[in-house]
Amino acid sequence: MELKISFQDVQKIISKIQEIVLFFYKNFGIEGIGVLIIIFINLVSFFFFKIPAFLKILGIILNFILVSFLLDILRKNLTKRFEAEKTQNVILKVFDFLPQALVIYDEYLTILQVNQKFCKLTGLSSEEIVGQKVKPEMLKSAKFKTLAQIFFPSLAGQILQRKAEGKLEIADIYFAEPTDTYFQIWTIPLTEDKIATKIKVVEDKTAQVLYQKNQNDFYNIAAHQLKTPLSEIRWLLESLKGSLADPEKIEMIESSLRILTKTLWLVETILNSVKIESNQLTLAVQNINLKELIENVLDVFQPEIKINQIEIETKIDENINLPADQPKIFLVLSNIVDNAIRYNRQGGKIKIESKVLPNNYIEISISDTGIGIPQREQAQLFERFFRGSNVRKIGKEGFGLGLYLSKKIIEAHGGKIKIQSQEGQGTTVTITLPLLTELLPL
Repeated sequence: MELKISFQDVQKIISKIQEIVLFFYKNFGIEGIGVLIIIFINLVSFFFFKIPAFLKILGIILNFILVSFLLDILRKNLTKRFEAEKTQNVILKVFDFLPQALVIYDEYLTILQVNQKFCKLTGLSSEEIVGQKVKPEMLKSAKFKTLAQIFFPSLAGQILQRKAEGKLEIADIYFAEPTDTYFQIWTIPLTEDKIATKIKVVEDKTAQVLYQKNQNDFYNIAAHQLKTPLSEIRWLLESLKGSLADPEKIEMIESSLRILTKTLWLVETILNSVKIESNQLTLAVQNINLKELIENVLDVFQPEIKINQIEIETKIDENINLPADQPKIFLVLSNIVDNAIRYNRQGGKIKIESKVLPNNYIEISISDTGIGIPQREQAQLFERFFRGSNVRKIGKEGFGLGLYLSKKIIEAHGGKIKIQSQEGQGTTVTITLPLLTELLPL
């Protein structure tokens, strides 16, 4: 009788052998498999080879020793697995207490583990998620859409910002469907081997972003509502000034105009801050004279300069013209000069000078003899709403927007801004701006 074995039977046999090998590898490890092979060879030799009786006895004794050794390996491996499972359970319990949604997956996008927050975010149970291989086709499924969006944000949404810090990747993503949703997704590699296991940390930023957007809309409307009547009042005062002959009344008008200019400067600070947050900052470039611009800035702060007995020294070439958005550069210089006055000592000094660089850029430095900035806080100077601890202690008022806004405006002009400061000694702010229109990033 001829024995016929089909290809499917061979596949089943190979599959069964693989299962057996994996079972022994999982429970006994490489050394355990080696011991099993020796025991198998010993048993085969008993039945198929003629060997002396004393060697058979030695073989049986050796097998007993090997079986004992094998059981010890099994016990140790089971203990390790038990401890690993206990550790995994503890980690998973900790995961469930975290406020962020977490998902662990392999290089094939097969999900290995999730926490309860992730289940809540996707609207799925852990049983429905774990073991799933995430595919782009899932974006068409109402049930698995959110899950697929997290893994394929470029296909399903708009990546607002992406940055990498070493092997860590952070992305801010906007999804228009099913509703306006904003996620921040951190992708972190967990292993270095060929099978790269990764973890995604997902935070739903929707409420925070929409609150900020509504807040920005409010600031934008309020600032615009203030700006229009203030501009009209300034126009009326300037018209009135031209018709007066009394020096005392002219001085009163000029003081009022300075106050209005400062108020408009504060309104512009709020407006430009909102535009930056909304990625709507634009430049209206024109050719401006640097010396005249700085003189206009200093004129606005004449009352404060006089009250605080601040000595002003300027070294600005009157022939320097630069392509820039005049109101915005005025805003930058006003913020820096305001800080130099506000945080200076009584009878202190402010020095403003410029230097043309050989690469068609100009460097403007504004130095003061004020309270300076603590070294540990200098890395935060350009953050929104940041104010130094020594400034808060002396009770000086401020928004914490000036340097943040200045940096954004200078960078929009293709320039740079840096600060050197020593607590108790003073601060120097250095701005670098292009002198040619073609160097502007427009």
